[in-house]
Amino acid sequence: MKTATSDRGEILHFAGRHGLSPALRAGVPALLAEKQDGVDRCGWERFFAALDRSGPALLIDDGDPAACLPAAASDPHGWSAAAALAHARRFVDALRHRAPPA
Repeated sequence: MKTATSDRGEILHFAGRHGLSPALRAGVPALLAEKQDGVDRCGWERFFAALDRSGPALLIDDGDPAACLPAAASDPHGWSAAAALAHARRFVDALRHRAPPA
């Protein structure tokens, strides 16, 4: 079951239960079970700082523990909910032939 959480204690316990370490993959926080090419292992402080920039929630999955991603990164467009809503509003306005706000 996938769960989005911003609780640092829950993330730490999840990583500990599954033997995962904090890492950054192209600047995006990830939890790793083993060393991987192109992934920079880091400490928890750097991991949570990157999560705050990209998240702030982490999508964890007990079925696939090493597939953790920031919740915003799990969207195929990388949009936050607010950005997706703003995009949808612009689409509806265009559909109704309204001029976009300046």
